[in-house]
Amino acid sequence: MPATGADGHAVADALRDLGLGDLVLDLTEDASWRRHAAEGIKEALGATPPELDVAAIVDMRERLTAVRERLTRYVGALHERRAPWGVSAYDALQKLADLTTGRVRARTKTRIASDHLEQLDEEGLARAAALLTRARRLGVFDPRSRASAWNGIRVTDIDEATDVLARLSRLADELLPAVLRHTAEVASSTGLTRATTLADWCEQLEMLDGVRDCLDVFVPEVFERSAADMVIATATRRWRDERSIEMNASTRRRFIRQAKDLVRPGREVGDLHAELVKVQQRREVWRRHDPDGGWPSLPPGLDEMQATADRARRAVREIQPVLGRAEDAPDLMTMRLGDLETRTRALAEDDATAQALPDRGRVMAELDEMGLIPLAQDLADRRVEADQIEDELTYCWWSSLLARILRDDPAMGGLDASALNDMADSLRELDAAQAACLAGPVAHACARRVRAAIETDKNDARELYRALSRENGVPLRDIIASHPVALVAKPVWIVPPTLVPQVFIPDAVIDLAILDASTPMPVAQVMPAFVRAEQVLVVGDPRRAATGLAAELGPLLPSVTLPTGRNTLDPQIAAFLASNGYEGVVEAVPSPPGTSPLSLERVDGRGMPAPGQMAVESVPAEVERVVDLVIDHALSRPGSSLAVVALNARHAEEIRRAVAAAVTGSVALEEFFAAGAAEPFIVVDLPEARSLRRDHAIISVGYAKTPHGRTIHSFGAVSEAGGMVALVEALCVSRHRTQVASCLGPDDLEPERLHAPGARLLREVLVRARGEAGVVDGGADGAAPERLLVDLAEHLWRKGLEVVPHYGVADGPRIPLAIGHSDYPGELFVAVLTDDDAYVAEPSLRRRDRHWVERLQQRGWLVHTAFSAGVFVDPEAEARRVEELVVSVLTARARADGAPRGPAALPRAEEPAPAPGPASAPAPPTIPVPPSGPAASTRPAGRDGAAGDPADRGRAPRPSVAEGLPLQAYSDDQLDDMVAWIRSDGVQRDERAEVEELRTALSLTRRGTGIDAVLSNAVRRSR
Repeated sequence: MPATGADGHAVADALRDLGLGDLVLDLTEDASWRRHAAEGIKEALGATPPELDVAAIVDMRERLTAVRERLTRYVGALHERRAPWGVSAYDALQKLADLTTGRVRARTKTRIASDHLEQLDEEGLARAAALLTRARRLGVFDPRSRASAWNGIRVTDIDEATDVLARLSRLADELLPAVLRHTAEVASSTGLTRATTLADWCEQLEMLDGVRDCLDVFVPEVFERSAADMVIATATRRWRDERSIEMNASTRRRFIRQAKDLVRPGREVGDLHAELVKVQQRREVWRRHDPDGGWPSLPPGLDEMQATADRARRAVREIQPVLGRAEDAPDLMTMRLGDLETRTRALAEDDATAQALPDRGRVMAELDEMGLIPLAQDLADRRVEADQIEDELTYCWWSSLLARILRDDPAMGGLDASALNDMADSLRELDAAQAACLAGPVAHACARRVRAAIETDKNDARELYRALSRENGVPLRDIIASHPVALVAKPVWIVPPTLVPQVFIPDAVIDLAILDASTPMPVAQVMPAFVRAEQVLVVGDPRRAATGLAAELGPLLPSVTLPTGRNTLDPQIAAFLASNGYEGVVEAVPSPPGTSPLSLERVDGRGMPAPGQMAVESVPAEVERVVDLVIDHALSRPGSSLAVVALNARHAEEIRRAVAAAVTGSVALEEFFAAGAAEPFIVVDLPEARSLRRDHAIISVGYAKTPHGRTIHSFGAVSEAGGMVALVEALCVSRHRTQVASCLGPDDLEPERLHAPGARLLREVLVRARGEAGVVDGGADGAAPERLLVDLAEHLWRKGLEVVPHYGVADGPRIPLAIGHSDYPGELFVAVLTDDDAYVAEPSLRRRDRHWVERLQQRGWLVHTAFSAGVFVDPEAEARRVEELVVSVLTARARADGAPRGPAALPRAEEPAPAPGPASAPAPPTIPVPPSGPAASTRPAGRDGAAGDPADRGRAPRPSVAEGLPLQAYSDDQLDDMVAWIRSDGVQRDERAEVEELRTALSLTRRGTGIDAVLSNAVRRSR
């Protein structure tokens, strides 16, 4: 049930445009409604189901479902908060991008094992950072410490360290030098080969001691030759049998006699065989140490040598378990004596390292428990400074966490950026195709339903057809009541409120009644439809008026707010609505600069208020100017429809009369003003503008100042309740551009005297129509650009593109990055979107991945979605894609201008930027293209850094960095050098002060969020 005939026709036209016109019966503003209704029903009885490619539709829907599920899973996985850390893969990408850009960059390639990540929550990371810092303070990362002889040796406590150091000092200073001296003396006096290891020396001493025992029993000649035969001869028979040795009696007697002859005179031997065995063993050892042979001889001082060797051996055995803890630790007993002395001396002299080992050991043990030993070793190998340890740990942790997420969650898809872009493109295409194909199945189902109803009761269908064909005065409502198939044939009826009782009997049952409450229609007027419907849906705005359906029934019924995102309002006008009761309902979709559909035609006109009126209404000058605009449109654009909306009824009537008088008798204007046009020219006042649509519109304010130049701040219907919404409806009349004709400018209206929302909106309309910028600087919303976007912006800046972050109006949705080109100052072409938190906050894929993109495209943007995965993996590739879109705009502009231009015309960061030309709209804050040449790297003449500018006194020599260049001409290293130079005067400054000092030092005159972000990052990097 429409509020007006225009509303009813608009709904019918919309359904016809969708291909569902056969389902609709529009009875609004139709004097022959009964005949047309009968004809429509009869025609619908013969409805034929349209041809459908069911297989293609099913396939398309299955593919759409699959893409939706994959993209939903990916976005959900990317932003899912992972327990127990409470962070997401998206957080990891942002943090890693931050840690891998700038002058000091984390470079570790080590990763933390998955089973250790669980304990590295926020508290665990703080503890790990403290442990790594302490390890560095204890010398773990010191090259000298790593070169120490103690490297790799673990000492449990300070007592053990003290004890080992004491033994090492005794070995190095006393025992081993004595052992080396003794080995030389023995080799010199006995002819033995000099012992090279402590084990050999102990064996030699043991042999010499045994030789001494043997010489107490035998004469020295016993060693002249082998005692083996004498050993056999003196052995028992059983001994020889066990060894299968044969020796006859006479031979045995001869060798026994020889053995006895070798016994010292007067010496009694109890077991000659045992003593000879000792002799043979000593002789074999001797020959091993004296390959030249000869009789054994004893050195002097053997007892002292043995005592010294025993002490050395005990000391070595006591320190071996400690020193043996090192990987690939040698056996000290088998080390060459010279190396052993060198090693023990090095260990003993490095007592500081030894005393620190217990603390190091405990720290390294704790790091090992946390799985951080590989990282600690990597930091030591790369000699990482103390102030970089936390960044390296943070980078290692985030990298390890991201690797774990990618491994464990297949929905992440391995951060395949190209696959994500393909999925997003497919989603938009398939979802649009799905929406476009919905009408076909609906029409098919309705036609089949009609056929089924006719097949079920053919006689009733025939009777209905005959009844509709007769003109016997039977009311239509009786025919419909007698033949229910009529409502099946035409399931959608658009019926004015006054016509409902004539179409449906009192006890008729309607499945659903949709009541249009866009005008303050009385509740009593809709009761006929209300009582006949099983379900009622009231569509309206309860804010608009204090009476009527929406205002009176709204509080009583469950309600839902429908999105109005497809509005084409100027973003600043939409922002005004959002701040005046429509927050969350109307979104201020950003438009490119200079693309506002509004323009202002200022008229110099004044007058006096009409009798009984407060305001000056409809001065002739404005009427004449509107007539000129109308005739100009009719002559220059006759194929485009036009409407004039006057803000008061008197002004509308004056314009009607003036236009009629102007076109009367004009052959050239006859066709444009013909009444039979599909969208004829019309002049309406403000209340009549609702639901009116034309290609172009002229809004004539119709108020002026007094002859004395005084503005009366009373604007009739605009200042009344509902005036704001009515003015918005007037702005929505035009599909394209709207000209505002006014004797009043925005400066003529004093904001403090404008109390009604409609009056304040009128001033805002005049401001926007005058061409004042409606966007704000990207930093005005207080949000810092995310690191990945900063990284992408830096790549775009280097390509010579102008970048505006967070582009949009205050308190409205923002475009993460808006991209322009210096050849067209003040213009922006490409909207770069990303899967940030705002993207995820919208649960509907259709709204965020299709509708939002389409709304931006309708505003004139080229849209590129830079998924965070793509920016993280290859920011340069993402920047190239954006660059290609900008190049396409430049190429199209060049073709339109008739001048050849191709991709080569896009300057790079090292090329000079073209000089800015005049702009049609104020330029947003941007980073310009940096120039090249010697000036970019040399200082201006007359500045030496140490003297000259008083602000430079007390500082180190100024770096060779030129002044006055665009910010993008400076590298990160140059900015860091300048920050260090500024701080060299020792003056304490906060971040803001350092940013301003850096700005002054570089002689930067331009300001903007992009510039401030770069300067702030330079200051923060080295803090």
